Amino acid sequence: MNTLSPTPSMPAAGLCSIQRMVGRCLDLYCCEGGAGMGYALAGWKVTGVDIKPQPRYPQTFVLGDALEYLEAHGSEYDLIHASPPCQGYSHLTPGSHRDKHARMIPAVRALLQRIGKPYVIENVAGARHELRNPVMLCGSMFGLRTRRHRYFETNFQVTAPRPCDHSTLPLLVTTASKSSREKRYALGMKPKTVKNAPLAYGIGWMSCDGLKEAIPPAYTQYIGTCAACTHASMAQVVETVPTCIIRTPGGPPAKGVRESLKGHGFHWNPDDMRGDRNYPVNAWLLHRVPAPELPTYQKFATDLKMEFDYFPR
Repeated sequence: MNTLSPTPSMPAAGLCSIQRMVGRCLDLYCCEGGAGMGYALAGWKVTGVDIKPQPRYPQTFVLGDALEYLEAHGSEYDLIHASPPCQGYSHLTPGSHRDKHARMIPAVRALLQRIGKPYVIENVAGARHELRNPVMLCGSMFGLRTRRHRYFETNFQVTAPRPCDHSTLPLLVTTASKSSREKRYALGMKPKTVKNAPLAYGIGWMSCDGLKEAIPPAYTQYIGTCAACTHASMAQVVETVPTCIIRTPGGPPAKGVRESLKGHGFHWNPDDMRGDRNYPVNAWLLHRVPAPELPTYQKFATDLKMEFDYFPR
């Protein structure tokens, strides 16, 4: 567990304020936890998954294959972030070697879309043409001394908080080209050092290897806050969407009627399942029915010669 806190991101105008834990976030291909820390700062309960042990990961960690875990447990989470390996897309990988690395974005997206939860796919600039309508984030947008452009595909609305500002020379952490080294030597600066990581990335707990591919937490804190606002808005809508209630006069319905009710998504609420909403017992319930569809279900109940109601009225 780290003892250094990341540099907080600058607040973005128009974002809602997150004051409590908003849901469960799955952080796939998590490495040492740059992305995961950002989501935690935005109020998410984060679980990271990686094929390699990550003792420096600052949240709950699961050792395993990311896609296998996603297949088995993805539906248990409210938000899913995936950072597939970038070597097949990165300009730092020699062109002759890129084909040796799997390009996993399409497979990850296909599984995420099948699961149907809010998702984020992150990768480097070389992958931007394989990502769908990605937003690009830069450290300068959050007051960090780095550029480290990263691209994010989401299935909810995210826009960059402000334009890039490259007027300040960035601090280098793990890599520096010849021209970058010469420029910094001329200014009396160290060309690169991991001691720059807190100011450059907002990270103070990672190893040198972890820093090489790290996502600054400010990026995912921003995206996680956008997702939390979306999550809160969806929850508010759910709270105002009625539950259909169907009762059988004179006792339980016949088997054929029960099968018809189940086929339409209704479930039985017996007398020992009153629940926290105090729904009627000994009734058939169908949750989250949009108001325009209520007449359709009312007719369905009438055709079955059953009583119809909805909650809340």
